Amino acid sequence: MMLRAGRMRRWREGRGRAFYPPLDTPFAVRLAWRFLPRILWKTARVREVSIVGIERLEAIRGAAAVLTPNHPTNLDPVVLFELSRQLGEPFNYLASRESFSVPGIGWALQRCGAYSIMRGAVDRAAIKTTRSLLVGGRKIVMFPEGLTYGQNDTLMPFHEGVAQFGFWALDDTKGAGPLWYVPIGLRYRFMKPMDDEISLAVWRLEKHIGIPVDLSVPVYDRLRAVGTRVVEGYEKAYGVRPGATDTLDERIQRMKNLWVARAAAVLGIEDHASLALGDRIRAIVNALDRMVIAEDASAFTKETMRRRHAETQPLYKDLERAGRFLATGATYVAERPTDERFLEVIGRMEEELFGFSPPRGPRRAVLTVGEPVDVSLLYEAYKADSRKTVSESTRMIEDAVRALIAV
Repeated sequence: MMLRAGRMRRWREGRGRAFYPPLDTPFAVRLAWRFLPRILWKTARVREVSIVGIERLEAIRGAAAVLTPNHPTNLDPVVLFELSRQLGEPFNYLASRESFSVPGIGWALQRCGAYSIMRGAVDRAAIKTTRSLLVGGRKIVMFPEGLTYGQNDTLMPFHEGVAQFGFWALDDTKGAGPLWYVPIGLRYRFMKPMDDEISLAVWRLEKHIGIPVDLSVPVYDRLRAVGTRVVEGYEKAYGVRPGATDTLDERIQRMKNLWVARAAAVLGIEDHASLALGDRIRAIVNALDRMVIAEDASAFTKETMRRRHAETQPLYKDLERAGRFLATGATYVAERPTDERFLEVIGRMEEELFGFSPPRGPRRAVLTVGEPVDVSLLYEAYKADSRKTVSESTRMIEDAVRALIAV
């Protein structure tokens, strides 16, 4: 889920609190474009990026646009950078503030057009920068889900703030358009059969948790046995007794809900149980992250909040664990037993048990560009009812991306 724990920890301990503006440097962009194939292979085992519908972006070259891809992995921005390279038009990228916490990486991100936003807060610098870029005719990549979930075929609810950015920019131009929103579907596909890698990975998981290995058993049943053993371990650790008739999926969902509810209770943060689990996690993480901002608070209040924030660090583990299995249920692989789904679930297990999951490939990233929508045509409706128009626009963009990844 989200970013690597080490990077998050460094930032939450006190680094990366300032706004990181875009420092677009054409030479840096061209240099990164040159080495991008090697970067894609080394970081994500992506050998090839296929783009369907790039002509739709060609048709709006030089015009202001917000590109809204789904966000299955932490390395998706690199794939979108490849889209920029193939199009031959530099983009800007809205990224979480902790993405800039690693020395050298943050420097490069800024010079390739990225800038920061504090999720869950009114980040005035990010808002002002976004409005200025859109008014200036730039294209900005935003990931409306706000977190990663490690699965090709799943889409989390979109943040309404992504649509709001566009209408704020239209306020600055008094509704003069066009201002395009471009839905993009991103999926990864292995370029060779992965049966041997799947079997070996399951064997490693079995050995680690003490399940006897029987290669005559179908690999799906072996993976399900690993998942059952992991859930049993957490149930015992947290004092949960499953019912005699509970399905594995019900037990998984119960643990995810328990982790989120427990974190909210300890922190004294309201947990809106009626919301989707991803929204609940985001709300709690955002509330925690706001503790390190407190821009208008006194020095004493800031220090007190930072101390309280440091005390809450163990709770991030529960939230990260819930997020790691956010979109995973017991039937996910059974519904469509593709190599991708097998290795997505295996990856979550590896991260949980070993602390990391190695990139596997070779893979092909497939980007499908949807039909651009000119939201300036909705500006009059926005002036009449801003909340309704932003909500409806968000759902429209979300539905368009969902259709693209369903193909």
